[in-house]
Amino acid sequence: MNAESYHGQFIAHAIPAAELWIPEGVGHNVHLEQPCAWVERVRDFLARRGDAANETLYRLRRARYADSRDSLFEVRAMENGQALTGQVLVEEQRQALQQALPEAETGSLKVLLTEATPWALVARPVSDLRRATSNHSERVSQVRFGEAVRILEESEGWARVQVIHDGYLGWLHSAALQRVSASEAAAYQADCQTLVVGGLAPLVAAAEEEDVIGHLPFGVRVPVVERKGHFAAVRQPNGSCVWLRANALLPLEERPVSQTEGIPWALALVRRFIGTPYLWGGRTPWGYDCSGLSQTFWSVLDVTLPRDADQQFRGGAAVEGAPQPGDLLFFGRAGCPATFTTQRVTHVAIALDAEHYLHSNGITWSTAINSLNPDAPDFSPSLLKALLGIKRYR
Repeated sequence: MNAESYHGQFIAHAIPAAELWIPEGVGHNVHLEQPCAWVERVRDFLARRGDAANETLYRLRRARYADSRDSLFEVRAMENGQALTGQVLVEEQRQALQQALPEAETGSLKVLLTEATPWALVARPVSDLRRATSNHSERVSQVRFGEAVRILEESEGWARVQVIHDGYLGWLHSAALQRVSASEAAAYQADCQTLVVGGLAPLVAAAEEEDVIGHLPFGVRVPVVERKGHFAAVRQPNGSCVWLRANALLPLEERPVSQTEGIPWALALVRRFIGTPYLWGGRTPWGYDCSGLSQTFWSVLDVTLPRDADQQFRGGAAVEGAPQPGDLLFFGRAGCPATFTTQRVTHVAIALDAEHYLHSNGITWSTAINSLNPDAPDFSPSLLKALLGIKRYR
């Protein structure tokens, strides 16, 4: 129906599973002022939800599998709801479909993540994780050297993967992966007992050589198999070795044991990246985004956080009062019942002390320090206004 934007928000809020479209530059009658866009919207709506079976699928996906970052639910009802086609991530989703549409045939439905789904290790220092099979598609995250993934499907040189440590889904170049068995992946990662603490540690082909052949980014865990002078050999996922200076590495057993010592140590490491470019989806010193930086910070302390700011906000313990070093500050838009808007977390920062925080941000397009103190020169009133809460991880 056509309605003024506020009335439309009220109506959409009141009708279960309604979809709201507010086109720009329209006075009132969208079907007259933008007829092509309106027809396209209606056709798309009917194609997705134009019968009872597909409406059931839409509501099931919205209720349980709406987050495409860690869930995959690409299903259509065909033949008047008598058959389902498409693919889901796990068997539990297929069973949920059978319960929701018991009369529908599910034989052609594909479950991508099973015991037979191939394993792989990331064989490059870093590789972009894309939303679709194109270098121009959105970079949703990155995978780093030695991290394990499951290969869900492949298409023309691209692999759709699930990243093991945070469950993130996306597409990357198949050439960035070294296929291994499940046991080989587990054994390799069990051997990764050394942490790269250098910012971007230069790699050489042999000890004492000077010609740099690559870099390993901060935060990566590697298996060291030999030491020679000031150099250490790292075994790659394909079994060959590269060398880097030993002072860029730290055995995991030598990290500070307690978080009382560990948090200041880790903060000193990430403070080195002040001025590093902001990079949407970034997880390395070549470029971080806000949650990539906070995830990396806590990973060196052996605490696994989800990938994105809103996901991280759901964890941790809420903090009342001033933050402590290592706490995460979350920013965004507060929910407002009057405008039918929900809370939306869009940014995260790492507390350095009770006033200052470190964050990679799209305001300065870099990693920078700001303050919560209105009298400080690096105070940001817009960020203080957008502060939604503080969480503590241990």
